[in-house]
Amino acid sequence: GALVFGRGLIAQQLLRSSKRFGRSAIIAAGVSDSSELRAGTYLREHMLITKALRLKRPVFYFGSIGAAPLAPSRYYRHKFRAEKRIAKASRSNRVFCLPQVFGPAGNQHTLVNFFFSKLQKNERPTLQENVFRVLIPVHLISTLPSASFHSGLCGRMSVVHNVPLTPGQ
Repeated sequence: GALVFGRGLIAQQLLRSSKRFGRSAIIAAGVSDSSELRAGTYLREHMLITKALRLKRPVFYFGSIGAAPLAPSRYYRHKFRAEKRIAKASRSNRVFCLPQVFGPAGNQHTLVNFFFSKLQKNERPTLQENVFRVLIPVHLISTLPSASFHSGLCGRMSVVHNVPLTPGQ
């Protein structure tokens, strides 16, 4: 079956169905907090990608919709470089760019868990006007690598983009 790197929400979901992904390496670990500043965290993900690529298996990586070479955030620049590196290494590799993933987990850095935590503490979360997010339940994620693996799709895939809406739509 597949090797799944990671212990978090996405990794736990993929571990349940890893046999469906053949002899692939699935990277569901690394930098997940877009406000991360520690260089060591980015280096650890870089080394994990190196390890996965050396296995000579198809690599599935979870990138970011916001990844861009000139992004103002270190996180998004790092994700862009990681996605490019993985896609360039082999046509068999796939990069999945997901919206906000949610499910039962303790990671307070996910959007839904952040709001849930605030509400549990009877605190009011700060909301910004005209900011929209697309959510995807974690149980749907295990279908993505499997579907692309069996269909022959490759490269960078944005699963769902944030859709700009105007008030009243």
